[in-house]
Amino acid sequence: MAPVPKIGFNEEKMAWIPDNLWESIVASCPTRVFKNDPENLEGIEIENLDACMYCEECVKCAKQASTKDFNLDNLIKVGTEDDKEYPKEIASTAK
Repeated sequence: MAPVPKIGFNEEKMAWIPDNLWESIVASCPTRVFKNDPENLEGIEIENLDACMYCEECVKCAKQASTKDFNLDNLIKVGTEDDKEYPKEIASTAK
C-alpha cells in the first residue's frame, strides 16, 4: 500500500502571507494539489491530496519568498502519515 501524503501549514506564518505568494505556491505544484481559495482565510486549499508526489515544489516556492526579516522555511511541510520527523506544531494543522 502506498504511503498517504500529509501536507501541513504553519498557521502562525500563514496569517502574514500575501495572496500573490499563495498563487505562486498553487502554480508551483506540477500535479495541482492546491487551489486558491479567496473565501478561506488562509487563501489556499488542498484540493487533490492523492496527487501529491512529494516533489516539495511548494516548499521550495515558499523558501524562495523568504526575506531577511521573514523566514518561510517551515511554512509548508510535506510528508506521509508514517513520517516520524513530521513536526508536531505543523502536524496538528495537516489536512
